[in-house]
Amino acid sequence: MNVDFGVLPPAGDPHLHDRARLRRQIYERSYDNSTDIPKAVDCKYLSRDAPASSNQRHLQVLEIVNFLRTWPQKATTTQCLAQQLSQNILIGGFQESCEKTALNDRLGIDIAANWGSLVKSCREQQTPFTLMFMLAPMSYGSKADMSLVKTLAAFTVYEELKAVELPAWVEYRDFQPNQVPQLDNLIQVLGPFKTPAPKDDGDELKSFASAKQLRRMRDQKAAWDHKADNDCAFLAKFLLAQWPCIEPGVTDISKPLLVDIEAALGVVRVEWKRLYRNKDLCAHLSTV
Repeated sequence: MNVDFGVLPPAGDPHLHDRARLRRQIYERSYDNSTDIPKAVDCKYLSRDAPASSNQRHLQVLEIVNFLRTWPQKATTTQCLAQQLSQNILIGGFQESCEKTALNDRLGIDIAANWGSLVKSCREQQTPFTLMFMLAPMSYGSKADMSLVKTLAAFTVYEELKAVELPAWVEYRDFQPNQVPQLDNLIQVLGPFKTPAPKDDGDELKSFASAKQLRRMRDQKAAWDHKADNDCAFLAKFLLAQWPCIEPGVTDISKPLLVDIEAALGVVRVEWKRLYRNKDLCAHLSTV
């Protein structure tokens, strides 16, 4: 019984087999004594040791690695760091060093949300190769902001940046440079806490009231609302005069106001503290 198993396919890359066979034939005698040696067609070799000019992410990695390797005396980072960071909702504080060690974490890191911890790590770390393995993956990330990455690298190199005092807050939200409380905004926040006009027994009898009585009730309500508006403006100016402070107080107000002061302060202080924290961050960034 004859069984035809056929020809087994060659193992490995056919191109490499053909190249080896053609090279070997140069030194072997042909079977038919022919002097014609078949020539192989050269294939273009695509090297992987140098980045293509179109591979922007690879070039970004080389740029930051070269910066950390050479430690230049001068470097261009960003024209306005505060404006650059203000494009983010959350900016992380400077309490702890960055603990993101996994490659995936560094590739996809939100630089602004971890800004403070990254700055602290760069200021404390002195080993160039450790810094390369920290900042290079961030540079390769699809959403990498190279101006921020280069600023982080500058914190590792320049002693002037290492000496800058760091603010103490945990985080900074909705940061905008040089933002301060505004009178119109404070009045708008205080508006819902105005004391409403007391109900008059005559309100239920308006349909039976004379024109003179209706006019008197309208005048009384208008006078109440006018005083409440003035009290809101007074309280807003009183609070605004205390800026900058971490928390405004009302103990020095000597006259009664048609405003629920305690409830209003509970809302005002939240926004006030946010602006105060951002003021400290702005002062820090202005020295960087």
